[in-house]
Amino acid sequence: IPTSDQNEINITEKNAEDIARELLNEDSNIISIEIKEVIPNTMFLDNRYYYSQVNNQRNAYVVTFDNKSKIQVYVDVTTGEIIGGDGMW
Repeated sequence: IPTSDQNEINITEKNAEDIARELLNEDSNIISIEIKEVIPNTMFLDNRYYYSQVNNQRNAYVVTFDNKSKIQVYVDVTTGEIIGGDGMW
């Protein structure tokens, strides 16, 4: 999988937190927010968020919530788009 080509950081950590909270409508505490290179996925397709460039890695804020599933939301650092996520099921 091609790497991110170092997409530049155009949004703040606070913006990423707000985007993730709005997506999940989640009041849980956030365990961490960190920038990582991730592979976009379709985790939030049901929420009408879908990132079509799944063949490239992207730098994203990985926002991890302190809830039962430890849901992670990937927020692209350049565009602010939700490009996927992860969790423990």
